[in-house]
Amino acid sequence: MGKWLQNVKIETSYAKEGEFVSGTNTQLVDLFIENGKVSKIQNHKQVEDGYEKIDGRKYLLLPGIQEMHCHFDKTKLGTNWQPITPANSIIERFTKEIPELNTLELPLSERMKH
Repeated sequence: MGKWLQNVKIETSYAKEGEFVSGTNTQLVDLFIENGKVSKIQNHKQVEDGYEKIDGRKYLLLPGIQEMHCHFDKTKLGTNWQPITPANSIIERFTKEIPELNTLELPLSERMKH
């Protein structure tokens, strides 16, 4: 027997600032799940069909991620997601990134726990 995961966001395309990807565009959808697999994706709407319904509360649906390599001193783990800041060189990346990391709400010692 299947069930609906409703009212979730999925990424549909990239948002850009100039040539840099600055985020993603999303759409609210409903997913029908049968035997542990998504069998149907449709635009979000109220469905009255007798199947169990789970409200996704407009959260972004992402695939499972395994982080196999992480520089904890350069991570924003444990904070709200934000896209990488555009930079033209590795030097510019570091000069922008270090002050950003130093002003995050969670200190490095707390981010490492996430």
